[in-house]
Amino acid sequence: YAAAAGINSVVMVPKGTAASKIIQAHAYGATVVVVDGRFDYEVAALYKHAVAEFGWYDCVSSNPYRVGKKSYAYELVDQLADVPADWVIHPSAGGTGLVCMWQGFKEFLALGWIDRAPRLVAAQSEAAAPFVDAMVKGSLVIAAVEAREEWRGPLGLGGLGREAWMQQEHQREIRVAAGDGGQGGWIGA
Repeated sequence: YAAAAGINSVVMVPKGTAASKIIQAHAYGATVVVVDGRFDYEVAALYKHAVAEFGWYDCVSSNPYRVGKKSYAYELVDQLADVPADWVIHPSAGGTGLVCMWQGFKEFLALGWIDRAPRLVAAQSEAAAPFVDAMVKGSLVIAAVEAREEWRGPLGLGGLGREAWMQQEHQREIRVAAGDGGQGGWIGA
C-alpha cells in the first residue's frame, strides 16, 4: 500500500524469515530491516521504538484503526454479484482479518445491500493455533504458544497469543466466528 501511495516504508523481520518474503517487500520498494531476534520480542521492541521515535504510522494488528481488511467482505460481495458466499475460510494469526471482514459484512447488512452474511471459519496451523484451540474449548482465554520451527521459519512468526492486543483480537475473533455459527479449524503442518 505504501508503494502504491508513493510513501517510503520500512519492513522489520526476524533473521531467518523466508527469502521470498524479503524479496517481495524489496520488490515493492520497502527498506527491509532484518533483526537478529525473535518476532515477538526483539523485532517488536525495535518496531515500537521506531514508531515512537520517528512518528511512523503504526500498521500492525494492534492499531485499532487498521480496518482495511474489511475490504475482503466488499470484494467478495462484489465478485459474487451481491450474493454472499455461504462460508468463508480465512487463515488467522493475530485475528484482525476475520474481525475486519465481519465488520465489512455488518456494514453491508446495515445498508440493506445483502440479506445475510456468510459463516466464517478461522484456520490456523496446528503448529501454532492458540485461537482455534481456545475456540474448540469454548474459551475466550488464549494460551500463548511458540510456533514450531517448521512453521515459524517460512512465516517469520514467533509465539502467538502473548501480547495483550493479540488476546483482545483473538477474543473478538472467537466472538465473530462463534457468534455467526462459524468455526475454527486446524491446517496440518
